[in-house]
Amino acid sequence: MLTEADYQNLFKYGVALAGNEDDAFELLQQSIENFIRAQKSTVDKDHILNPAAYVRRSIKNLFIDKMRHDQKFHHIDYDDCELEPILITEDHSIEEILITKQDFQSCWSMMNVDERELLYLFAIEGYTVQEIADDLGVKKGTLLSKIHRLKARLRTQLELLNEDKKVI
Repeated sequence: MLTEADYQNLFKYGVALAGNEDDAFELLQQSIENFIRAQKSTVDKDHILNPAAYVRRSIKNLFIDKMRHDQKFHHIDYDDCELEPILITEDHSIEEILITKQDFQSCWSMMNVDERELLYLFAIEGYTVQEIADDLGVKKGTLLSKIHRLKARLRTQLELLNEDKKVI
């Protein structure tokens, strides 16, 4: 079953996707209800091996459904792209980027749901790329390419924001 720490992490994940606590709480509550129904619906009660991962995926799916309903979701399928994996080097790590809250909000608003999820799992929760790939069921190379593109976009966005500050 889920621990108190799981609930807190799942709530933070919901806030990272939804952008506010009210929507995050609603997503978490619906996801836990889905989890409980899934547990009750089968004879084998141990069919869900990782409850936190199940609820996290449910949160993401509910959020995407809501965004699609509101016609705000733009999904990019990176699995169809022919991309070579790009290694993350120490001199370009996401963790070393220092930004203000305003800069972060600007960058966050330009990210799609998949990028927000990846950044949250990687930078906040501290999962490795392989752990994220296993959890999401995608190839490690796909995630490495996605991280590289996200870093490039963030770097460009931050440079533009810093140039605007110098002009003022």
